[in-house]
Amino acid sequence: MSDLKEITFEQFYNDYPRKVGRYTAERSFKKLSVKDKINAYNGLKNYLRYWKYNKTEKQFMPQPSTWLNQRRWEDELEPLPKKE
Repeated sequence: MSDLKEITFEQFYNDYPRKVGRYTAERSFKKLSVKDKINAYNGLKNYLRYWKYNKTEKQFMPQPSTWLNQRRWEDELEPLPKKE
């Protein structure tokens, strides 16, 4: 887990691969607690690895506002294979 004290929307949105619905995503982000912002940002890092490994096309990634509103960072991801 990150030891950051605050995550900005800019940090989150810059890292999020699907750039749609910025206004709605920002509104959703601002409603989160500081703890949830940090958890969402750290969860995004896990999803980025997962999406990259699975070669997920952007059209199949949730919009950032959906990802935030549905608290997708709390979803269980299938484990990625260990590197040998």
